[in-house]
Amino acid sequence: MTLKLLIVIVSAVGAFFTLAIGVYMTILSLRILDEVESHLHRSALVKNNRNNMGGGWIGCTYRLLQINMALLMKEFFIKKGEMDQQDLLEFPTDLEKKITRPGRVLLVSGLFTFAVLIYARYSSVLH
Repeated sequence: MTLKLLIVIVSAVGAFFTLAIGVYMTILSLRILDEVESHLHRSALVKNNRNNMGGGWIGCTYRLLQINMALLMKEFFIKKGEMDQQDLLEFPTDLEKKITRPGRVLLVSGLFTFAVLIYARYSSVLH
């Protein structure tokens, strides 16, 4: 197997995982976003996003992904004043795992695919 073929296969698999997890996060946002936001009712991020992004599927997905990032980087969002510390302390662990696990996979697969494509673009492999 040549390096060129390997890069194409790895890129395709990475893109598939990124797309699949993106679709999963969209479906998850439509199902559990209200429950998630009810646990974060004191947080400015939730209030602002609810007003600005609306309730369509794109808005719901965006709001859930923002909450995902806030759960992954709690101290940063607390310091910015976007998240309430008490809300994050009281947030259910099982619900947090349901959101952050696919969010981490989405982030890693997207970055991995991007890195492979950048390598292929700027190396002499595909030229």
